Amino acid sequence: MLGLWNVIGHFFQKDGETVDVEVSDRRLRVETAYKRLYVDSAIDLIARSLVGCEFQTYRDGKTIKSLNYYQLNVSPNKNESAFEFWHKVVSNLVYHNEALILFH
Repeated sequence: MLGLWNVIGHFFQKDGETVDVEVSDRRLRVETAYKRLYVDSAIDLIARSLVGCEFQTYRDGKTIKSLNYYQLNVSPNKNESAFEFWHKVVSNLVYHNEALILFH
């Protein structure tokens, strides 16, 4: 956001300097792309870490391997793998500040 203010600030300078807006705009887009790349890399890292975890389900104090165990550790549905599922969950948490997981 600071880069945007720098571009806008150059339009209102009183010392008569000219600024190549195209270069500033391109630099701003590159910085934004790098920030997005860093966030997406972090999402991938967190999702891969979650796939490596074993989620256990308990009933009456004992571990059981029910449908929830399979859905959390192997594949939540027929159309996506565990990595795709956890990647969506982490992406929603990062970009939308919420994620809802329903089991039925």
